[in-house]
Amino acid sequence: MVEDRKKFQQKVGARIKAAREAAGLDRDQLAARLGISRFMISSYERGSRGFPQELYPALCLILDRPVTYFLGMKADPSFSPDASTVATLFDKLASEQNRYAVMQIIQGLVQAEAEYRAAKRSASAASPDAAAGRPAQQTTEQHAVP
Repeated sequence: MVEDRKKFQQKVGARIKAAREAAGLDRDQLAARLGISRFMISSYERGSRGFPQELYPALCLILDRPVTYFLGMKADPSFSPDASTVATLFDKLASEQNRYAVMQIIQGLVQAEAEYRAAKRSASAASPDAAAGRPAQQTTEQHAVP
């Protein structure tokens, strides 16, 4: 069990180092942004210490990587590339107020789309032309627009 934890810490550390280097930061710069010492960054990168959970959100923002990258988790295959992008961007929102606003927008869009599909099904059921994919027949009646 201890050996497994050590290997895990080393893999996380290697990913932190790779992401730090890809971001063009040295250990001192990353340490300063995280509010910890250069020595601690070195310890995490070597895997001699486990990276603290409470620092993952800041690490992800600074190095522009999802937490799944550092933990070595594969993306959920049921996620489309768009869903994965949305999830990554959502994770970058630091403000709970902004996260709530995004959730409200998404929920509103999902509800509007469901209502549209339901209305379309109702119209198709009421009109054999619409159900067959043909345009509805034009009538000569004038309809007032409120």
